[in-house]
Amino acid sequence: MKKHTLQNVVNNLINTSATRKNRKRSMSRLNIVLFVAVLILGGILMLLATYVPFIKEIETLSSFLILIGQAMISISATSLAFGWFGFITYAQEQLAAILSKDEVLRVLSKERKKELASALMYDLYLQGSESDDSKSLIALLDNTIPEILGSYYYSDYEVFVEISLHKTKKAQYIKKKIHKIFTLLPVVDGSSCQVKDLLYIRMMKINDDEITNQIQDVSLNINYETIDKDMFDIIPEDDNESDAEYEQLYKLKVKDERITTFAGSLRVDVNYVTYVPITDQLYTITLDKPCKHMMCHFIVNGDSIEVISRGYEFMSYGKKDLKQITRIQNGVTVRFLSWALPGDGVLISIKLK
Repeated sequence: MKKHTLQNVVNNLINTSATRKNRKRSMSRLNIVLFVAVLILGGILMLLATYVPFIKEIETLSSFLILIGQAMISISATSLAFGWFGFITYAQEQLAAILSKDEVLRVLSKERKKELASALMYDLYLQGSESDDSKSLIALLDNTIPEILGSYYYSDYEVFVEISLHKTKKAQYIKKKIHKIFTLLPVVDGSSCQVKDLLYIRMMKINDDEITNQIQDVSLNINYETIDKDMFDIIPEDDNESDAEYEQLYKLKVKDERITTFAGSLRVDVNYVTYVPITDQLYTITLDKPCKHMMCHFIVNGDSIEVISRGYEFMSYGKKDLKQITRIQNGVTVRFLSWALPGDGVLISIKLK
């Protein structure tokens, strides 16, 4: 029922827009008729003032009618010429070009900016919905809302990363001991959610006999219960974003789906160690779901490396009070003080001294 009501509202908006356009066309044709009528009337007044005897005898009246007639002819002829030869369209285009510059926005009031934003939103998302239903706002809502309502978010997401160098006979590598703790809650209280992949790990490949596995010492705890190692796997998967020759994507999958299905909350505590080439000096932690509170701690073990951090979050863009970066003697902590959205996260650069 709500869907049809929303559809009717949008259709009414679209029909209103079409009615306005038709009304503008009718007004344009009516204006041309009026201009021609005024042009003819002006000519008639001049003829009366020139050839009708009793009007000619009254010099003041004759001069007044001629003046009025000339003015009517001049105004009508000029208006028609502007319309027919495109002068009005040209003037509108030039005016639009001026108004579309950023400088104009700076002098507009906040209320006017909101009005323009509403007009742009309507033009982008509602205007073309009749011709292409797949791109309409209704289609977007129909496809997105069920997914959002049936999904989950992070109430908290905390990461501890200890970074050090690891040397073998062949080469030197960057070693990261990673500890992630996060709690998942359903968007709609009581709705059943299921997490398919608890962890995504993308890293550059290495080839060293002393490191047979780039991901080691994995331990998993869910809702304060330890999950046996034979109940989950770290699986390499194909990834369009990675170069198969140099990079690999791994996913942590729990074999029994009942373990990662929840209606109340799901607390995940996972530890693992990774080894990457010394040239793989960027490390990112990116959210796949909205997060109410996110905090990342990076600790450097040793004097030969340091970390430079950057938090990228939409809600804190341009607002320094919503993002907190605290440097300590051997590392840094990044904390978001507002909601973080999917795609937000933290980037660190590992710098060798």
